[in-house]
Amino acid sequence: MMDIQQLRYFAAISQTLNYTRASERLYVSRQALSKAIHDMEKELGESLFFIDKNKLFPTPFARMLYNNVSPVLAAFGELESALSAWQRRLERERFAVVFGMGALHALSPQALFGRQEETDGVAWSFEERTDAGVREKVASGEALLGVLRTMPDFITDFDALPLWQEGVYLQVSENNPLAAKHCLAVSDLREQPFVTLGADMDLHALLERECTLRGFAPRYLLATLDFHLALGLVARDEAICFGTNPAGAGHTPGVRLKPLKISSTGWGGYAIKNRAAVVSPPMHLFLERCRAVYQESTGGRRKIVNWRAAQP
Repeated sequence: MMDIQQLRYFAAISQTLNYTRASERLYVSRQALSKAIHDMEKELGESLFFIDKNKLFPTPFARMLYNNVSPVLAAFGELESALSAWQRRLERERFAVVFGMGALHALSPQALFGRQEETDGVAWSFEERTDAGVREKVASGEALLGVLRTMPDFITDFDALPLWQEGVYLQVSENNPLAAKHCLAVSDLREQPFVTLGADMDLHALLERECTLRGFAPRYLLATLDFHLALGLVARDEAICFGTNPAGAGHTPGVRLKPLKISSTGWGGYAIKNRAAVVSPPMHLFLERCRAVYQESTGGRRKIVNWRAAQP
């Protein structure tokens, strides 16, 4: 297959009709140009140039090819320029954000990531990790900011910037007797098979703590980050699992979303950063964006926290 370098060689020769001038323009040897054209002719099965009275001329096929190659080279040049500009932005400032799994459920990724061009001179990057993975990334400095669904007790090693407040919800089968209750108590979970997200997630730690306070241990059926697998078990009334509100409400046939009454307070969305890190203008913009997108995604029904007023 022809590559972009061959097409550039071909275009230069078509424009100069002289191998020597083309090689000087491209800073390559005349032999390299001759070989590139020969390889193209062999691959295409057509002659590209011929010599008449010591002058080089394009064949009709070469003229047709050049007319089609020119816009391709122009478009590729624009792509190279865009990539170079992006790399220069990376060299100036790179703003990395890592999300805990489930944190994006409260936000609209398209609304959040689609507004990146509102910032000048900053390259944004995003990834999703377990809650423990978010802490590791922020603690090591690989990410400037982490976004978690958690509570203050679980993020004491960082500056915690509250973004929104919410409750804790469980998903139960409509065939489970718990589905008849408006609100679930932690004691309702005794002996209930439970699908957890695993020990690296703060919801797991919350469940452990709440059950321990009431004198029993959760009965785990499975630990998985596969939400579809978990919902399948819930729909078949084989287990219960955590859910999200409002995004998770009413979207899974046969599954009911129920609020869980807990003794702990402050559950919600938090941004975490290292204590030594200052709230830079890009970080400030991103935090405000998270709050705005959450407000939009919930239709203004959920409580937003003024993170600036809450800073220590």
